[in-house]
Amino acid sequence: GSLQADAGRVRLTAQLIDAASGGHLWAERYDRPETDLFAIQDEVAQKVAGALGGWYGRLNEARRGAAKRKPPSSLEAYDLYLLGLERKHQLSKEGVDDAIRLFSRAVELDPGFARGWTLLGVAYAIAVTSGFVDDPAATNRLFVEDVKKAAALDPFDAFTQTQLACVRALEGDLKG
Repeated sequence: GSLQADAGRVRLTAQLIDAASGGHLWAERYDRPETDLFAIQDEVAQKVAGALGGWYGRLNEARRGAAKRKPPSSLEAYDLYLLGLERKHQLSKEGVDDAIRLFSRAVELDPGFARGWTLLGVAYAIAVTSGFVDDPAATNRLFVEDVKKAAALDPFDAFTQTQLACVRALEGDLKG
């Protein structure tokens, strides 16, 4: 964006560009008295949040696009994934063990199911951080492998990217 001031007035031009594609997401121009800078700042923040958030915002649009891009090839794999989510959320040793078993079966049925790989990795991470495993280092390696596999399958999945950040931190790559 840009900011210009002249004779007690300001003009702010702001735009959002998709860094991956270079495509235009949103733009707006504001002409106001220079005494309204904070009001302009609030208005720009609201407009950006409106453009990105909400059911019809760009973020949910990207999620819907991801869902259309690569649905699970097996409904049974997706059912197992959903059951794994339910068991993972119980945060008990038995629940996490079941989740690992269910997610493992889901990605066995559909090796291209990125979100299944991500949640399998997350279940391993929960098992480690909860003290449910005898060999935390080996289980952490499974977390890392599964999340990296998921990121390779779907590099635009936001949840997978969040887990990839955890992997990078675990590996000591804080900048990454």
